[in-house]
Amino acid sequence: MVKLKFYLVNVVLFLVVYSKALYGQDTTIVGKAVNAKYGALVVTTTEDGYYIDKLESWSPEMKEKTVRVTGKLIIKKIKKTKAKTISGRITGQEIKIIRRPKIQLVSST
Repeated sequence: MVKLKFYLVNVVLFLVVYSKALYGQDTTIVGKAVNAKYGALVVTTTEDGYYIDKLESWSPEMKEKTVRVTGKLIIKKIKKTKAKTISGRITGQEIKIIRRPKIQLVSST
């Protein structure tokens, strides 16, 4: 039991350090294209969500499909605001955004 807890702590620490290293860097995210309340989102197999900059919704051809998105990963802290932008409606949290996205549909075969 102690070894399992130690292992899980190491995995979590690795993921936190690894994901922090990606911020501001060009990166590739693969996941399911989902239309969320606040815009187009890619949800990975680990259930992390990444908003796609300046994309309010997925086209019918891409929605609910597996996509590969390459771009600059940033974290944006959303402050309380009455702005009518997509990100202006999400308050008091940090969100992951892929800027300058290059989007590809991943083949199902």
